Amino acid sequence: MKKRCISPVDNSQAETSRASNASDNSIKASKDSLVKQVLDMRHAMGFTQEQVEAESGVQQAVIYRLERGVTDPKLTTILRVLRPLGMTLSIVPLNKDPR
Repeated sequence: MKKRCISPVDNSQAETSRASNASDNSIKASKDSLVKQVLDMRHAMGFTQEQVEAESGVQQAVIYRLERGVTDPKLTTILRVLRPLGMTLSIVPLNKDPR
């Protein structure tokens, strides 16, 4: 039987963990929003995944996994998928609470 060593977590570690979870949730929400926008635009343009593949050079299976949110594609992959949809990425400031 393997012994596990459990150490107490002090408050600063717990706060760091909560902040990290909040950040992870924010990142997931941003990713989900991006995926939804890609899917919505593809549907609005009447494109199939195969048509996006032909225009972008990104394999249909990769597009499928991107749209289902089961992968974290490279930035270049995302940009290649966006181009035939008439879209690109932009860096914008986060909406920070001024408190």
